[in-house]
Amino acid sequence: MNEPPRSRPRTVLYLTASDATARDAAALEDLPSGPDRTIASLSTNDVDRLRDWAPDADCVVFAETPTTDAGSNLLEVADACGSTPVVLFTDASYAPTAARATDGVDGYVRRDTEDALEHLADEIEWVCGDDRGDESDADPIAMPGERSVADAEPADRLLESLATVAFERERDRLFELLVHDVSGAFETDYCWLSTVHFGTFTTRARTAAVPDDVDGVSRDGPLETVLESGEPILLEDRESDELPIDERQRSACCVPIGDAGVLCVADEQPGTFDGRDCDLLAAYGRCAGATLERIETESQLASERDRLRRERGKLQERRDQLVDDRTELQAERDRLASELDRLEAERDRLVAQREQLHTKRDRLETERDRARVAFERLPVPAVRYEIDDGRPVVRNVTECLVDVFDVERETILDASPDELVAGANPDAPEPTLLEAIQRGERRRYTADVETANGLREFRLLVTPLETANGRGGEADRDPEGVIVYRDVTPRRRRERELAAAETRLETIAELIDDEVRRPLNVARGFLELAEATGDEEHFEEVESAQDRLLECIDRLSESARAEPERGERSERGERSERDVDAVEE
Repeated sequence: MNEPPRSRPRTVLYLTASDATARDAAALEDLPSGPDRTIASLSTNDVDRLRDWAPDADCVVFAETPTTDAGSNLLEVADACGSTPVVLFTDASYAPTAARATDGVDGYVRRDTEDALEHLADEIEWVCGDDRGDESDADPIAMPGERSVADAEPADRLLESLATVAFERERDRLFELLVHDVSGAFETDYCWLSTVHFGTFTTRARTAAVPDDVDGVSRDGPLETVLESGEPILLEDRESDELPIDERQRSACCVPIGDAGVLCVADEQPGTFDGRDCDLLAAYGRCAGATLERIETESQLASERDRLRRERGKLQERRDQLVDDRTELQAERDRLASELDRLEAERDRLVAQREQLHTKRDRLETERDRARVAFERLPVPAVRYEIDDGRPVVRNVTECLVDVFDVERETILDASPDELVAGANPDAPEPTLLEAIQRGERRRYTADVETANGLREFRLLVTPLETANGRGGEADRDPEGVIVYRDVTPRRRRERELAAAETRLETIAELIDDEVRRPLNVARGFLELAEATGDEEHFEEVESAQDRLLECIDRLSESARAEPERGERSERGERSERDVDAVEE
C-alpha cells in the first residue's frame, strides 16, 4: 500500500531565461490539480545558486528547449541538481527520445499542448512520488520494459499492482503505472497507452522499446474498434491480423481504459497472448478505467472547490475593497469640496488679475503710441529695428532721416538696416553693421550713406534696447534696438586738413634740421678759418654754403604754400578721430 498523500506543499525550482516562460511558473503554482506547490523562479544561468537551492527542493523544472541558446546548459543544470529530480518542460522540437538519452533528466513534458501545465503538474508528482522505489524504474521517461524477476503469474502481478493503481491521484502518473505494471506482468518490452487527441491516437505512456510510430495513429483501425465497442481484441498473428505496431511485433492485445484510451501490450513472437490473458487484461483495464474516472472526478471536484474558494476570497476582497472605496470616496468628496472652494478663490483672483492686465495693456499701448510719435519726431536721423527670425528689419524711422536721406518711409520699413549704407570704410576697425546688430552690444560703426546732398560719411551708433530687468548680455538681450546716424563729413574734412598741415610742418622741421643747419655750420666754420688764416679761398666755400641755404629756403616756401590733399589721412588724424569718439561717449 502507498503512504497517505503528502501534507506539505511541493517545493519546485522553475528554471527559465525569459519573462514569457517565467509567467508559466505563477500559473503552475495556481494550478488546482494535485497537492499545493511552492514555485521559486530562477535563471537558467544562475547555476551556483541552483547548486545551493536544489538539495532543499522536491523537483527542478527546466523550462527551456535544450537546442536553443537559453537551454544549452541543460547538462550543467542537471549536474548542479544532484539527486533532485529534473523535469524537462520543452517544445516539441526536442523529442522524447532525445530526452531519454540525456543524463540527469527524470521527466519530460511538451510545452506546446493545450493542457501542458496540467501534464507538468502530473509529471512533477510522478517523479517526486514516494512509491517509486521498488515498483518503478528510476527513469519515467524511459518507461522501463525490463522483465520482472518475480516468478508470479501475470494475474498475481496485476493484482498486486492494483493496490498502487487504486490509490493513484494523477492522470499521467496512472498511465505511466499501467504501462509499467502491464509490461512487467507479461514480461514484454512492448506496452503503450494511447488517448484520442484531435482525431488521432496520441501516445501518453510507453515503454522504451516502443517505436515512435505508435504516436499519431489514425482512428481507422483496431484501436478505434476497441474504444467504440468497449471490448478487448486479441491480435494473435500479424500475417492474419492488422497490428497497430511495426513489423517486428507478431502478436498484441488491446483493451479499453474507460472512455479515455486504449492500453496495448505486444510481443515479437506470434501467439504470445491467449483469451485468458485478454480477459485478465480487460478486467485490469476496467479497474484502471474506474480509477481514471475517480481521478477525473476528484480533479473536477478539487478544481471546483478551489474555484469556489477563490471566488469566496475574491468576494471577501471585493467587500473589503468596497468598504475602503466608500471611505476613500468620502475623503475624496471632502477634498473636492475644499478644492472647489480653492478654485473659486483662484478664479476670483485671476479675474482681478485679468482686469489689471487689461489696464496695463491699455497703458502700454498708449505709451507705445506716444513713444512711436516721439521717436519719429527726433531731430536726428535714426532707425528702430527688430530681429525677426534671426534677421534685423527696420520697423520705424524718424522724419529727419526721411528728409536727410531723401527716401520714402514705406521703402525703408521692413527692409534690412544695411540697405541705407553705401559702403564701409575698409580701414575702420569696427565690425560691419549687421555684425554689430547681431552681437547685441552697443557699437559704433562708420559708413558712407547716400543723402540728398550726395555721398556723406556718417557715424552709426548701434544701441540695443535694454531688457525689462536691466540686465545686458547676449543670452537675455531684447531683440530690438536703435541706430542713430551722425553726419561726420565736415569733421572728417577738418581732421584731414589738420593732419595735412601737421604733415607739412613736420616736413619743414625735417628740412630745417637736414638742409639749413648743415650749410650754416659749414659757412660758420669757413668764416672762422678765413679770419684765422686770412686766406680768401675760404670765402668761396662760405658763398657756396649760402647758395645751398637759399635753395633750401625756397623749397620750404613751396612746402608752406602747398594746398592740403582732400583724401589724405595720417595716423595722427586717426588718433584724433578716436579722441573725438571718446569725447562723444
